[in-house]
Amino acid sequence: MATPRPETGAPNAIRRAWTGLRESARELLVRAKNEHSAPHEVGFSVAAGVFSACTPFLGFHMWIALALATVFRLNRLWAFLGSRVSIVPVYLWISFCEIELGHRLRAGEWVRMSAREALAHGKELSIDLAMGTVLVGGGLAAVSGVLAYGCARRWSTGRVSPASPAPASPVSPASPVSPRRLGAPLERSSESPPSEPRGSSS
Repeated sequence: MATPRPETGAPNAIRRAWTGLRESARELLVRAKNEHSAPHEVGFSVAAGVFSACTPFLGFHMWIALALATVFRLNRLWAFLGSRVSIVPVYLWISFCEIELGHRLRAGEWVRMSAREALAHGKELSIDLAMGTVLVGGGLAAVSGVLAYGCARRWSTGRVSPASPAPASPVSPASPVSPRRLGAPLERSSESPPSEPRGSSS
């Protein structure tokens, strides 16, 4: 019967490197989850990420969110997740609402364009877009932050619930038992009547 050949150095090194990378990623994820993870910090982190996703700097939303979380000492993981709401279909509607609202406040009328044309007209309507970013982005950030705070508070409360101590059963004090020697006469109780001597006539 042929003995199995030992593994060569290259596959073994690749396996060790992959295991180390996986452990490092897991440790980094745990540290990121526990970084400034109070409920109010989670709420502010998500709000910062959502607000960065509403800015007109498409392609830099993740870095803006991480920068805001680092400067204000927030949770960078939750800020990063909040910035991921700016996928292209959602971002088109966000930009459209920002331009329309900003132009309405500045010029008193709506812009005649569709949501698909929002990115194309973003440069020429940059002032309207900037005004709308503060209003629309701030509103979405506030709503998202409040929802994230409520979820984090509920999750932390359900996770750490103080255990109520079990009620102690009342223990009645045991009546003292006096030791009695073998063969010793019984003590007369105070409640029993005294016995009459034998041979006494009534």
